[in-house]
Amino acid sequence: MDTTNGLERKDTELFSSREEDSSLYFTYSGGQNVLEVKDLHYEIDTAAQIPWYARLSELKLPLELKGEKQVAISNLNLRVHSGQMLAVIGSSGCGNTSLLDIITCRDEGGKVRRGQVLINRTASTPQLARRSIAHVRQDDRLLPHLTVRETLAFVAKLRLPTHFSQAQRDQRELGVDPLLLRVERSQMRWLGHLVRMPPGRLPGEVFRARPTVGLAISAIKILSPITNLALIPPVRGVSGGERRRVSIAVQLLWNPGILILDEPTSGLDSFTAHNLVHTLFRLAQGNWLVLLSVHQPRSDIFQLLDLVVLLSSGSAVYCGTARDMVPYFTALGHPCPRYCNPSDFYVDLISIDRRSPDQEARCVERARTLAKQFLEKVQESEDHMWSPSGVASTR
Repeated sequence: MDTTNGLERKDTELFSSREEDSSLYFTYSGGQNVLEVKDLHYEIDTAAQIPWYARLSELKLPLELKGEKQVAISNLNLRVHSGQMLAVIGSSGCGNTSLLDIITCRDEGGKVRRGQVLINRTASTPQLARRSIAHVRQDDRLLPHLTVRETLAFVAKLRLPTHFSQAQRDQRELGVDPLLLRVERSQMRWLGHLVRMPPGRLPGEVFRARPTVGLAISAIKILSPITNLALIPPVRGVSGGERRRVSIAVQLLWNPGILILDEPTSGLDSFTAHNLVHTLFRLAQGNWLVLLSVHQPRSDIFQLLDLVVLLSSGSAVYCGTARDMVPYFTALGHPCPRYCNPSDFYVDLISIDRRSPDQEARCVERARTLAKQFLEKVQESEDHMWSPSGVASTR
């Protein structure tokens, strides 16, 4: 059993056979990458969030846009290296999506008041972010009438350098085959079931197309379209978890080195979510830099994380290794109960209960106190990450 970073990495037989270690897909062949956020303070203009046509009824000259300045990120510092997986954890509205948008230079309607983002010790720009970072959004953006392999081939033609030969493009596509193998097996299982079904149980147009589908299975082993057959029981396209894996494969195709994912487990069942994060964990082992946002990861997902940033209303109340989070809060008088998931307990601790003004005020004060205590403890640390020894630990 591997005990990397002091956490029990339980690669049970159930999960260990899912991907092949020798795949190009799991190993990043480029140099070491470092992503840093220094003293970041970010505000959102609420007036800028209102569409222009919704403001026409209040149009006056000279034009004045009056709105409140909402602090989305406050005094945030973090550093993550290649080979590490960092998770930004917090309740809805904590600022995790804003943070990822700032790092990828996709922020809209807000302004960075202070601080900066560094990629390999160079101030980030939209051009540098596009060259260095693969951003997997929360909503999968895939062409519905392409197969998985056609999707990869299409993206390869668009994203890979023009001097790449066809053999190099094919090799890059084959690098993500372990990710797609499970998708393909699932598709072929359902397509085979379609061919074997009696005529009376199939719609007429599907029955007439059955010989073509059978030929495809036996001859060229194609995948069904991603969503085209999803409404014809019992045939389906790829599932939500499989679509998420395809979205990741599309971004990995051009070998960026830094992978950022916005709530990749949202909408997935617990088994599929663990499967997906386990894939990201394997990527980090292959020297990728992985940063993801997640609300409340279950305990076995939490054990896969190297670093954790716990956010409350845009302020960090903890930033450090996952294994040190429980000792840190225990020292502050907030021990995690036995048999309780640490991520669940501490996200509940810093969440804002808005059911009543008094309860909201108490929660806000507690979160501010925890954020202030954390800043005091890490102000002498070079990378602003807490560790029991006072020196930030690295992998």
